[in-house]
Amino acid sequence: MAISMTRSLSVAAWAGVVGWGVATSASVKTAPPLADMPGYFYDAQGPRPLRASATDFVVAVQPAAGREVRERPAWLLPGLIPDDLDPSCVRLEEQLEERGLYVVRGVDESAVEDIPEVAYALPLLYRPDGEIPMYPSNRIAVRFRSGVSETEVEEWADVLECDVRKSAWGENRYLFTVRDVRRVNPIAAANFLHEQRDLTEYAEPDLYLPKVPYAPPTINDPYYLSHQWHLDGDVSKGAQPNSDVNVETAWDTDNGPTAQGSPTVRVSILDECVEKLHPDLYPNWAAGLDLDHDPPDDDPSPDAGQRHGTSCAGVAVAAGNTIGVRGAAPVCGLIGVKFFGASVA
Repeated sequence: MAISMTRSLSVAAWAGVVGWGVATSASVKTAPPLADMPGYFYDAQGPRPLRASATDFVVAVQPAAGREVRERPAWLLPGLIPDDLDPSCVRLEEQLEERGLYVVRGVDESAVEDIPEVAYALPLLYRPDGEIPMYPSNRIAVRFRSGVSETEVEEWADVLECDVRKSAWGENRYLFTVRDVRRVNPIAAANFLHEQRDLTEYAEPDLYLPKVPYAPPTINDPYYLSHQWHLDGDVSKGAQPNSDVNVETAWDTDNGPTAQGSPTVRVSILDECVEKLHPDLYPNWAAGLDLDHDPPDDDPSPDAGQRHGTSCAGVAVAAGNTIGVRGAAPVCGLIGVKFFGASVA
């Protein structure tokens, strides 16, 4: 039995979809107008604000007989590369041209989107305080929740005026391709799907991102620089290749103010001791408990040469300073608990 569906998409302005009531019955599936570019998108870290360029666009060109995919069409404006464009963006734009995607700058959107040979034109995207562009596509990566049938997936794709293809990787993963970006903005459609929490685990726009060199913090801890191969710099510190966890990528300032941890996140070390006044640990000290004494006190420091718990605490949260080692989360708080000799362990 065919299931009837109602579309409510139009080119009317979209005022936001957070909190939009979605009909999810078997008979009706609807979505709000999704033509306009929203001011945010979702990725693995949650909602991210963005701004869209008014003059610079990614243009996808329809295949044409006798023209190589990577050959920039003669009717398309020359690809002007700003002198201050990051080299990583220059390399990416060269790679995009090999896929039939071209960047045009200094034009109105109508100057390119109405050309018959243009499949779509979408503005370059930026974070509010950034100058590195993100290059949008007409695709959305979606993972539906367990129990959502392929029929339902196809129905939602139809409501959002998308073609849909099941991903070969992972369960319940699909790639939605917007048919006409003038009617349905891919970022807006991704946001809409992501915000249907009973329907999807995530929905994110498929963006082309330049490979910008990461910017880890300045590190002056001497033993980190020479000995801590497990965190980063495996071969340079005498270890086997790929034996580190590349922690400096996680510490990249682009990951936000808590990239190295937060004092409100506390790591508890339960061991034979944790040296409270150790100069690498005390800056992050939050609380302590020594259960080896009766009554217990708040100092789990060693009293008979124990070292293991102090070492573990350093691996986890040793402060970033100019002495000793550095922890994987050097800004997180530390709670030390000494209990191996206690009667209540």
